[in-house]
Amino acid sequence: MSDDTPPVPVPPPLGSVSSSAPSDAPAGGLDFSAIPEVSVPPSSNLILGIIGGLAAAVIGAIIWAAIAVVANLEVGYVAVGLAFLVGLAIRNLGRGQDIVYGVAGAVCSFLGIALGKVFTLIWVVADQEQVSVLDVFTHLDWGKAFQVIGDNLGPVDFLFGIFALCLGFKYSIRPPSQ
Repeated sequence: MSDDTPPVPVPPPLGSVSSSAPSDAPAGGLDFSAIPEVSVPPSSNLILGIIGGLAAAVIGAIIWAAIAVVANLEVGYVAVGLAFLVGLAIRNLGRGQDIVYGVAGAVCSFLGIALGKVFTLIWVVADQEQVSVLDVFTHLDWGKAFQVIGDNLGPVDFLFGIFALCLGFKYSIRPPSQ
């Protein structure tokens, strides 16, 4: 080994501060400036978003039942509109960019769709029996009601339901640019 060979630098022990770090680098010689910052809107509010999503689900369910009773037909695209309404409510009130807002949108959409089916059944039974909706609601056998709803579900219901859940998920999350 000759004398002109530069010495091999030895790293400092873990936890010690290196004296060879540039003066503008933080302690330890690590530069964290290349790591992107995650910005969370200070106004995001999951609880308010969920409350808004549930309110939109109830409103959408009432609209669904009204359309089904007036048209004497359940149309699947109303579920899509309901999910879109729920998604916009959660996006605008919750103002969150996290995946949990999307999950909340899908869950609220599912609840709205189920509620729309129940409201439709209650309204149809009340109309057939010539009694008030409140009478049907208070005396309803819920087990039988869900059995009737389940027996009347078809492949198109599942197709529109899945599409609606995806829309509820997608439109509940605020894009980073907003």
